[in-house]
Amino acid sequence: MGMVMANLLSKPFINNFFQDLEPVQWSNFIWFKHHVTRFSIFTWMAFRNGIKTADVLISRGISVAPECIFCKDERETLNHLLFGCNFTYHILIHTPPRMKCMLLRPNLWQVFNSIDEGDMDSNTKSFCYLLLSAIVYFIWKARNDRSFGNILECQTTVISMIKRAVRYKTFKRKCFQHLQHWLE
Repeated sequence: MGMVMANLLSKPFINNFFQDLEPVQWSNFIWFKHHVTRFSIFTWMAFRNGIKTADVLISRGISVAPECIFCKDERETLNHLLFGCNFTYHILIHTPPRMKCMLLRPNLWQVFNSIDEGDMDSNTKSFCYLLLSAIVYFIWKARNDRSFGNILECQTTVISMIKRAVRYKTFKRKCFQHLQHWLE
């Protein structure tokens, strides 16, 4: 059984399996060397418009409250949930230091693209990608905790969970040691 799995996960097999698919520009943002699968899957789903926000559920005939669970002011769409909302925008600008300089509310693509175009080494970019993927994951988790678990975490708590998770995933990696101060 182990040999079969090793063959299925080999680089030639994977390249052959995906050869007919068109490459997407954002794949390097989420499937980088030090990605965390749990965070990357949610970011991948967001890039593919696969996250079931209220507007998507309503379009499928499922009855849900249309307003954002965090701000209650606007309809919950993917762009609103990921940084259009005051609650989530605050999380974004207070987690990675680079995001503090964003003057306008970015969408998911703009956030990752600003890192990609930034003047930084590959380890710093990977760290930022990991941090941004964790932000997507924990925003979605906080949204679902509010919707289904009646757990109301504040922005500070969500930011703390993001930093703690990324710190846990990176503290033993030498390539990220110089960036650990971002998580304090």
